[in-house]
Amino acid sequence: MLLSTSLRAPWLAKVIWTLVLLGTLAGCADRPTFASAKKLMEVVELQESLSQIIEVKNMHKLESFERDGEFVVEVYFEQHFLLGLGNAAKLTQSTVNMHYSDAQTALSEVQEPPPELIENALAKKYGRFNKGDLRHRYIELVFRKNGGQWLFSERRKHWRDFNISYFPQK
Repeated sequence: MLLSTSLRAPWLAKVIWTLVLLGTLAGCADRPTFASAKKLMEVVELQESLSQIIEVKNMHKLESFERDGEFVVEVYFEQHFLLGLGNAAKLTQSTVNMHYSDAQTALSEVQEPPPELIENALAKKYGRFNKGDLRHRYIELVFRKNGGQWLFSERRKHWRDFNISYFPQK
């Protein structure tokens, strides 16, 4: 939690605000509005990017459909790894150290996380990666109707590499 908060702190307020706004954007039509799905895709792009380590490209909606009282939006995107896992952990460690050095003056008891913890956290979230790796990703954004309005409910991840050719181009 501390790692992800320190890496994404500038975007955290924007992400939370966007999620709050999604309830008002979702509307009360037969399906969620395009604007609400687009805003949610922007949030996903922010969450799946990691400054100077991972760049998200080619994000687009594949299909959308209603299933069992849910409205599902399928999204495809690519993660481009700008650094290998070791260098990404070092960069993250230096970023964390900068934040800790500022906090150390206020709290002398705070200890910085060991490098192994940072590398394991990155590997757990993104898997083992090398510089130049490209990963094809697929997620489902799920909306549920509540009181006549479609509201964002959950995000279902599919982290295995995804083959876009499974979906015929229209």
